[in-house]
Amino acid sequence: LSKIVIALFPPDQGRLNLSRRYIKDKIEHRYKDKVRIDGAYKVSITRSYVNISRERLKDIFTKELLTKNPWPHKGKIKITNFSAPMTVKIPQEMSKTYCVKFPNRSRFIGPTSALIIFGKVNSKRKVIHTSAFISFSTEIPVASHTIRRGCIITSDDLKMKYLDISRLPVLVMDTKDCIGMRAKTYIKKDRPILAANIEKPPAISRGQVVLIEAQGNNIVVSDKGVALRDGYIKQTIPVKNLTSGRQVLGTVVGSSRVRVEF
Repeated sequence: LSKIVIALFPPDQGRLNLSRRYIKDKIEHRYKDKVRIDGAYKVSITRSYVNISRERLKDIFTKELLTKNPWPHKGKIKITNFSAPMTVKIPQEMSKTYCVKFPNRSRFIGPTSALIIFGKVNSKRKVIHTSAFISFSTEIPVASHTIRRGCIITSDDLKMKYLDISRLPVLVMDTKDCIGMRAKTYIKKDRPILAANIEKPPAISRGQVVLIEAQGNNIVVSDKGVALRDGYIKQTIPVKNLTSGRQVLGTVVGSSRVRVEF
């Protein structure tokens, strides 16, 4: 007989009282023989607790944040305004296991919350709500001069600048993701390039002279026209025929090409 479970400590109680007779019966039931126990007639067992300080919670929060940090760029992370209870009292055995859960769509910058959960899965657990403000400074592309709406962005339109991006909307973090894109709005000098500021250039731009291909019964007739709206591949746009002056709807099939079925 090396060990035996006498009793399980109730998870919602801080003290467990056992009699000598109860312990003796438990051992004899397992050992299958008579047992003699000397000592106190009653044993009082008290659960051991530990205090988890706010500093310890911040260390756990920080470690997990740095592990899950999605920003591949070199930069500086700063954690401020950390919020959590001053002290959390939990059973000692529960303190040995914990996990940290951030919201599924967390950007890990700006206001950021997390749940620190102590205890094993499928057992009683202690959930602690924490939050902090995460600042992240890094080099990002900004406009080297004012970029006009509708312009195709080139490398000459950009320069790198070290900025704190934690209070900014979704940014374009790499120059290669800006070059070749079209400006949807005016972008002032030294302003970061927001994802909402740029778009993929259309295959055909409004006002562009295009080739209208009218196809039917194995016959293709071509004529020139003017696009009345931007259009992407497979998108239907209105086109004005320069010869007849008629407006038709055609499908963008390539750069400067619109196909009309008849």
